[in-house]
Amino acid sequence: MRRSPVLAVLTVAALLAGCGGDDDSGSSAPEAEATSARSRTQDRAAQSDLRNALVAAKVYYTDEETYADMTASDFEAIEPSLVYDVVANTDEDTVGVGDQTEDQIVLVRRSKSGTFFCIAENISTGTTYGQSDTLADVDTVAECTGPDAWGGGGGGDTDEEDVEEVDFDPADLEAIELGDEPQLDPIENVLNAMIEQDSELYLSAYPEPDCDISSDGVQASLDSSYLDPPYKADVEQTGDDTAVVTVVDGADAESEVGVRRAGDSWVLDLDLCTMLEENAAYGAQSDLRNAFASGKVYYTDTESYTSLTPELLEAIEPSIDFVVIADAAVNAVGVGDVSATQFVLATQADSGTWYCIADDVSVGTTFGSGAELAEVDTVAECSDAAW
Repeated sequence: MRRSPVLAVLTVAALLAGCGGDDDSGSSAPEAEATSARSRTQDRAAQSDLRNALVAAKVYYTDEETYADMTASDFEAIEPSLVYDVVANTDEDTVGVGDQTEDQIVLVRRSKSGTFFCIAENISTGTTYGQSDTLADVDTVAECTGPDAWGGGGGGDTDEEDVEEVDFDPADLEAIELGDEPQLDPIENVLNAMIEQDSELYLSAYPEPDCDISSDGVQASLDSSYLDPPYKADVEQTGDDTAVVTVVDGADAESEVGVRRAGDSWVLDLDLCTMLEENAAYGAQSDLRNAFASGKVYYTDTESYTSLTPELLEAIEPSIDFVVIADAAVNAVGVGDVSATQFVLATQADSGTWYCIADDVSVGTTFGSGAELAEVDTVAECSDAAW
């Protein structure tokens, strides 16, 4: 099951960029639990970037039959949402690329939690993983040797305490108050909607939408978002009816949020319909990229897609629910149109739009979207250069 990107529910940039921090606002959530939850969120973001980068590497290898000559520009041409550099320059915003030969490559990304994660590919041994507090422990294929997807082995620090799941319940928090200025009301409403799990309070922070809003979609976003109290805010009036609010969270992450007057109240200066559509698309496309990486792993090992099944893909990537293409749905990736040289994956976003990604070894990777599953359920229909 995917999680919404941080602030997909809020889209107040990095207002909720995690969980934790010292809570001077009176939160009763234990600091250790909040910090653990924030670290898990940050780690998952780094891991997602690495999976997407590996998809790009496998696409390149399928075409060129080597990893040795793949450059940052080659990565960006295939997966432009990420930044790439040599492995020594790996940081929180950059995927490091290293140890490249004809048949292997390692990718490294530093999480905002401080942990370095790696994913490596060797055409003889397959995909391996690793993590450590030190870059030098994960910057080669030989060191990035864990067989499991950052869950049970390899590459540095994997103590049980580090990977233990800790529940963090927003309901443990007290109501957040930013100040008396009315310009702060919509931000308070969103934050407190997350504490109270109140979709109506959340929606009250936005202008009246000009599209149909799924209450289930809003609630799902509330369920998968994160709080990082305490919050501090300053208001800069930019016009009679507009202002910019600067918000600092418990991790000292600063965000600027536009607000505007709507009648007698203030609302976020954001298009809720566009925000929810982009969030839904992001989630579906992220699932497809991760699922596609599994398909590429299978092809690298077998040199054929002929026997590719949902069960085999799920064994490679157990975080995704794989089904036959006819059963594709929200949070379920359908597998179809399988032959020795091609396959297609499709899933539905929370918004209702269908997305697909396909591979044909003779033409490469293609993408598609549509209003109905029938518009994206074959390689021939999934034929766009990008989403």
